[in-house]
Amino acid sequence: MNFSDSYESADGSKRQEAGELKDVVGEDSKPHSVVVMRGSYEYPGADGKPVVVQYYADETGFHAEGDSIPKPARR
Repeated sequence: MNFSDSYESADGSKRQEAGELKDVVGEDSKPHSVVVMRGSYEYPGADGKPVVVQYYADETGFHAEGDSIPKPARR
Protein backbone atom coordinates (compact mmCIF):
# COMPACT_ATOMS: atom_id res chain seq x y z
CA MET A 1 0.00 0.00 0.00
CA ASN A 2 1.34 3.41 -0.98
CA PHE A 3 -0.10 6.87 -0.38
CA SER A 4 0.81 10.34 -1.62
CA ASP A 5 -0.79 13.76 -1.39
CA SER A 6 0.14 17.40 -1.90
CA TYR A 7 -1.41 20.84 -1.98
CA GLU A 8 -0.54 24.51 -2.32
CA SER A 9 -2.71 27.30 -0.92
CA ALA A 10 -3.16 30.89 -2.06
CA ASP A 11 -0.86 32.26 0.68
CA GLY A 12 2.07 30.14 -0.56
CA SER A 13 1.76 27.38 2.01
CA LYS A 14 2.62 23.95 0.60
CA ARG A 15 2.51 20.39 1.83
CA GLN A 16 3.52 17.11 0.26
CA GLU A 17 3.80 13.67 1.79
CA ALA A 18 4.02 10.03 0.84
CA GLY A 19 3.57 6.91 2.89
CA GLU A 20 4.10 3.20 2.61
CA LEU A 21 3.82 0.08 4.72
CA LYS A 22 6.99 -1.38 6.20
CA ASP A 23 7.34 -4.74 7.94
CA VAL A 24 9.23 -4.61 11.25
CA VAL A 25 9.85 -6.93 14.16
CA GLY A 26 8.39 -5.54 17.39
CA GLU A 27 9.69 -5.71 20.95
CA ASP A 28 7.68 -8.91 21.33
CA SER A 29 9.81 -10.43 18.49
CA LYS A 30 6.71 -10.69 16.31
CA PRO A 31 6.50 -9.13 12.84
CA HIS A 32 3.99 -6.39 12.17
CA SER A 33 3.43 -3.61 9.65
CA VAL A 34 3.94 0.09 10.32
CA VAL A 35 3.18 3.10 8.14
CA VAL A 36 6.22 5.16 7.19
CA MET A 37 5.45 8.75 6.16
CA ARG A 38 7.88 11.18 4.53
CA GLY A 39 7.12 14.69 3.51
CA SER A 40 7.57 18.41 3.91
CA TYR A 41 5.61 21.54 4.51
CA GLU A 42 6.33 25.18 3.80
CA TYR A 43 4.70 28.43 4.81
CA PRO A 44 5.57 32.14 4.64
CA GLY A 45 7.43 33.26 7.76
CA ALA A 46 6.86 36.54 9.58
CA ASP A 47 9.70 38.07 7.54
CA GLY A 48 8.15 36.86 4.27
CA LYS A 49 10.80 34.20 3.71
CA PRO A 50 9.58 30.61 3.35
CA VAL A 51 9.84 28.34 6.39
CA VAL A 52 10.48 24.76 5.21
CA VAL A 53 10.27 21.63 7.36
CA GLN A 54 11.09 18.14 6.13
CA TYR A 55 9.99 15.13 8.17
CA TYR A 56 9.57 11.41 8.41
CA ALA A 57 7.57 9.32 10.82
CA ASP A 58 8.01 5.61 11.42
CA GLU A 59 8.11 3.10 14.27
CA THR A 60 10.72 5.28 16.00
CA GLY A 61 8.49 8.39 16.08
CA PHE A 62 8.18 11.74 14.29
CA HIS A 63 11.44 13.35 13.10
CA ALA A 64 11.52 16.88 11.68
CA GLU A 65 14.36 18.97 10.28
CA GLY A 66 14.50 22.59 9.19
CA ASP A 67 16.00 25.93 10.14
CA SER A 68 12.95 26.66 12.30
CA ILE A 69 13.33 23.42 14.31
CA PRO A 70 15.51 23.84 17.43
CA LYS A 71 18.63 21.67 17.45
CA PRO A 72 19.46 19.58 20.52
CA ALA A 73 22.20 20.99 22.73
CA ARG A 74 25.56 19.35 22.22
CA ARG A 75 27.54 18.21 25.21
